[in-house]
Amino acid sequence: MHIQDAEKLKQGLEAAGMEEGVIDKILYDVEFESTVSALEGRLRGGYEFEEIITDALGTTMDFYDADCAMVVGIDMQLQVAECLYETHREYFMPICGTQPMYLNEYPELSQFIASTKNFSVPDVPALFPSGSEAQRRIQEVGIRSIMAMPYSKRNFGMVAVINPKKHLAHNSMLQILSYVTVAEINEMNLMNVGKTSESDESVLAKNEIYVKLLNGFELQTRDGTITEANIKRKQEILFLTLLLMQRGRAISEDALISLVWDDPAQLVDPYKNLKNLGYKVKRSVVHLFPENGLLQINKTGYAISRKYTITTDLDRFVHKVRDAESVADSEKRLKMYLDALEDFHGIVLPNLDNQAIRRIAEMYEQKKISVQNECLSLMHSLGQYERMLDYISMLLISRNRGSALYYWEIKALVGLQKLEQAKLLLDENREKIAPEQRQELEALFPA
Repeated sequence: MHIQDAEKLKQGLEAAGMEEGVIDKILYDVEFESTVSALEGRLRGGYEFEEIITDALGTTMDFYDADCAMVVGIDMQLQVAECLYETHREYFMPICGTQPMYLNEYPELSQFIASTKNFSVPDVPALFPSGSEAQRRIQEVGIRSIMAMPYSKRNFGMVAVINPKKHLAHNSMLQILSYVTVAEINEMNLMNVGKTSESDESVLAKNEIYVKLLNGFELQTRDGTITEANIKRKQEILFLTLLLMQRGRAISEDALISLVWDDPAQLVDPYKNLKNLGYKVKRSVVHLFPENGLLQINKTGYAISRKYTITTDLDRFVHKVRDAESVADSEKRLKMYLDALEDFHGIVLPNLDNQAIRRIAEMYEQKKISVQNECLSLMHSLGQYERMLDYISMLLISRNRGSALYYWEIKALVGLQKLEQAKLLLDENREKIAPEQRQELEALFPA
């Protein structure tokens, strides 16, 4: 419904002597019906999965007159929240493509999410202690208020509207978007599993790109491969990596400049530098993309063309993990997890020291640690306590000991009836273990 039409309807209802609350409800119902009808018509247009999600987000942002609408993936076990898709106003700083939010740094928000299904927070900064670092970060991003609704039960996530200005008491449109989102994400995941399996066994398809980041950058297509050694320049590799990780979603010029250069303030004309960098990247990859259609530039920023299907080494790892999750037999599932981990080792772009790369590396590491913990959990349920200790020793060679490893080592020692050794390990490292795990372990050793 156009603003003028809504205003005329409101004036007519006021003239009829209707109460303000009744008028608001009628206006909401009329706008909801017309918006859903228009959205439904577009969803039948045969778009790609991400286009459908983006269209639904844009509709919802307009419906609530918000600054931004987004899909947020949340892993409560790892305490990580990451923007997956978003539509935002030109003046609002984009969140997708920036650092994931580590919820353990925002305990107030983490507790609120964990204890609430659908929520509306009219004053987000007020959730945090006044003057705290967490409150400052939220205010810097520009989040003042939020409406949100979960879009899945298994893989937890939220559909959120940032700074809505109307219909604050109604979440019906979010319910519609939640349904559309989970349906599209599930179908897209099923399609991607099939595509990944095919590319593992055969040549890449015409518009398929495979990106390796572990132990150095490598981009593979049906027509050839580009490696870090071919490109050489740090900024070109960063530029390509950041855009490829966005899978067709645009990154604004300002965001790219701040991500690619360590100190953009030292650049005389950063926008010109970015334009030149885009040209050099196109020139570096032109032999693999002769139509020169890899990179797209528009008013929202830079993006990889949506006609390409992009798969990373992390994606292949995740798909193998999903295959394992569908297996009921614990021993077989453990073997599949360990097989998935076998080739998933190394450092993300080890020759590049950059904040954006460190964020991506953290995402890779967290995924790997999550599966390693699943392996230890399965070994424990199968009574393979000696195997747990051997596996923990192997993990310690490659990285520092984390709190979860203390937890599993103590559990393994208890399983082997080495109670004195287990209690000593707990006493020595009590403060290094997560509170909920520490509480569980302490219950094993009553005073």
